Amino acid sequence: MSRRSGVAPPIPVVLVRLKLRLLRNRARRGGVLGLVLGALVAVWAGSFGFGLAIAAAHAHDPRVSRAVVVIGATVLVVAWSFLPLLTFGTDETLDPARLQLLPLERRPLMQGLLLASLVGFAPFAVIATMAGVVVGYGRGLAAILAIVAVVVLVLLSAAAARTLATLLAASITSRRGRDLVVVVGASVAVGAQLLRFIRFDKVHAATVDHVSNALRWLPPGALGQAIVDARAGDWARSFTGLVPALIAVPLLLVLWGRALERSLTVVTGGATKVHRAADADGHHNAALLPRHIPFLRPTPWGAVAAKELRYVARDPRRKVVFAQLVAFGIGGPLWFAIKAGNLPPGSTLAASFAGYLAIVGAMNQFGFDGGALWLDIVAGNGIRDELVGKNFALLVQVLPVVLVGSVILATFSGGWLYVPIALVIAAAGLGAGLGVANVVSVRFPQRIPETKNPFGSRAGGQGCVIGLMFFVAMAIQGVLLAPVAVATAVTAAIAPVALIVVAPACAVYGYALWRMGVSVAERWAWWRQPELLTAIDPRRGA
Repeated sequence: MSRRSGVAPPIPVVLVRLKLRLLRNRARRGGVLGLVLGALVAVWAGSFGFGLAIAAAHAHDPRVSRAVVVIGATVLVVAWSFLPLLTFGTDETLDPARLQLLPLERRPLMQGLLLASLVGFAPFAVIATMAGVVVGYGRGLAAILAIVAVVVLVLLSAAAARTLATLLAASITSRRGRDLVVVVGASVAVGAQLLRFIRFDKVHAATVDHVSNALRWLPPGALGQAIVDARAGDWARSFTGLVPALIAVPLLLVLWGRALERSLTVVTGGATKVHRAADADGHHNAALLPRHIPFLRPTPWGAVAAKELRYVARDPRRKVVFAQLVAFGIGGPLWFAIKAGNLPPGSTLAASFAGYLAIVGAMNQFGFDGGALWLDIVAGNGIRDELVGKNFALLVQVLPVVLVGSVILATFSGGWLYVPIALVIAAAGLGAGLGVANVVSVRFPQRIPETKNPFGSRAGGQGCVIGLMFFVAMAIQGVLLAPVAVATAVTAAIAPVALIVVAPACAVYGYALWRMGVSVAERWAWWRQPELLTAIDPRRGA
């Protein structure tokens, strides 16, 4: 209720204020720096879009001016509809299940959620770009129609996004749905990198015009075409272009309203079938150790490694981390090989860089465990077994990626003899880096908040001191990894044959640093495991 009048504000106002409060709380968790950077990026994107729209409106080729609004309007609707699904757990207002216990009517709830979707950094950038379209393409009375078309386009985008999110909410929050989000997100990230290979200066205007002719028949493209027609003075065609979107928006709102009402009143769920391997007696048992890793021994650290590998296969957040490793560890060498053209044989060793990417994400090895770490503590597992198992599981993930990346580079460079050396160097660098990461993991553990978003694996803000310590740890890792990198690069350039001796020496160096890091971490954390659990999960620790 309002403090002055004692009257409760309307539901749409409450939901908008709730969205602002969520943004503020997220900024508190992520730190003020994240909020400032987000605002700066939004201002830069909005300014860039504003200027691009005005520049496109005054382009010498009218086909370019038309393509920008027709194709741009279609891309806006598609991006606004699908991109929020990749970060579903980040925006709490997208999941209608959070509102099931509240006595809310459908109409004010829809109004509030629709208005809340226009609050944020990304909507600000979109609205700024739309303002550039109005300023650039609006001339006289055409400005009025441009304003109408822009408003309808924003409503169409928001309505399509809300409808799609509500229809797919139950599927996305399931484990299989989050697995699919991981795959799609990784594909989008890789596909975005493939755009760098396109020579846009070689694309003919006629090709762009053909694309515009096809997209103009869709509701968002028709809105863009209506703006162009109004600018040209063809009012009949411009008003006709508004009709598809004006029909699509009410239909989407009706569909969204029914889906929203169903999601608030119907409980959906079901059992997941579990398939277990059957032994000779017909009993269903699941093997503790994965059979496809025969060298994983039935020891305490082997059990920890098996658990970590299962988590990678089942936890969507860990799948995101592994997908990033695969994308950069394999996509990076592929991009480098295509971009560089002729490669020397020694360039195959560059595939070992994937090990460094894994090291950067290994400085919070207990964060993903959360409250599950309590079971390891009460079971009496030693901290050494925990660290060795986690490190071994990471090694199992990294080496196949390095192998594929080195094979790709060897295919382009002919450096097949460097493939085993790249694996040894990657293992050596991984050991040297984990020597620091193990100490940081037990001295400065960070809690990772529970979220349905598979991409929400970033630890909650725990102060600038922790972030500073992470930067210091990365600097120390760089210093320790420098001898491996320098020795490998110099030897490959001067006397490649000497790598037969240098690579094993680097492996011994990395193993020694790894053993030292495990010992230091064990000595410090042996009597502080309850404190470690409290830092990761305060409720379980209490």
